[in-house]
Amino acid sequence: MQPYYTHGSSRVMTPERRAKLCELLAESHTLEEASEAIGVSIRTVQRERKRDEDFDHEVLLALQKTPDPLQLMEQAARKHWRAAAWLLERRNPEEYARKPVNATSAKKVATALRFVQEMALEAVPAELHEVLYKHVQAAIDEAFRHCFPTMGKWGTPKFPRLPLETPLADVQACNQREANVRILPDCADALRPASPTTPPSDVALRSPIGRVEAAERQALEVARRAAVAELKRLLTEQSPAELSPKTREATPVACDTPPVDPLYVSFEEGEAVLTQQAHEREQRQSHLEFRRACDDAEQRPSVFFPSTAAVQQPPKPGARRYERQKARAAEKKAKAARKRAQAQRRRAA
Repeated sequence: MQPYYTHGSSRVMTPERRAKLCELLAESHTLEEASEAIGVSIRTVQRERKRDEDFDHEVLLALQKTPDPLQLMEQAARKHWRAAAWLLERRNPEEYARKPVNATSAKKVATALRFVQEMALEAVPAELHEVLYKHVQAAIDEAFRHCFPTMGKWGTPKFPRLPLETPLADVQACNQREANVRILPDCADALRPASPTTPPSDVALRSPIGRVEAAERQALEVARRAAVAELKRLLTEQSPAELSPKTREATPVACDTPPVDPLYVSFEEGEAVLTQQAHEREQRQSHLEFRRACDDAEQRPSVFFPSTAAVQQPPKPGARRYERQKARAAEKKAKAARKRAQAQRRRAA
């Protein structure tokens, strides 16, 4: 803000100066800066506010308006370099913004693209090198132009749109994903023995679990199916239980109560055992995942524990004083030992 240069400060507050003063105050300027800008002293403004209540009210309203953040930052930038750096970083991020740690330069990117081009030329016969080089070099130039727009003429930043259509690369990526896909059949189909009329499946099975655990699960499933089949057979072959003559002499409630079938009890026990085994298997799986997570944390502590200062215990009250006392005691002991050694040397001399 450039002040009005005059030969001397005036003591007259004209209506134009009043309006200009209120406008500057509303723009987040201080009373001293505004009075200096209109060419009067601060005492003249204070005297005019005491004399004219309307002017004082206008000044108060101007001071109570919401300040302009940009104006405040510009004022702070004149006084401190941090505010100036913040303002430059926000206004021109391409030139003054803080670069990330993993940012690279245009020279390194060009070298990396040349390396990729060299690997592509090695993968094709020699007679195709010229055609492949021209095709890949054109793509490299286009990508480099899009990634580094400020490398152009006069350093003007331009952000053209990247080519998004990559049909050939999409087809190859889809083929690569389909080659790695494996279909897992149903558990019942996997356990069912193959019949001579059924053709063998040409789909390669890839189990998401280990071989030992898969074998244990299959064995448990076979045992469960065998137990269920045996219980069904016993239930169908069992004859009705015959009551003894003494049973009729019991009370009607006892006679009407049906006898407990031990087969149902054994079936429920078998189901409980299988349920318990499934629960233990899930617990083992969760423990295995926890152990894997612990192993990853030991191998990569910087990922799981980015800062060791965050896990350190706060110092106990009086710990620093205790450390200073220990240091002073050790220093006194060393000094006494030196004096004793000097005295022994003097006596020996």
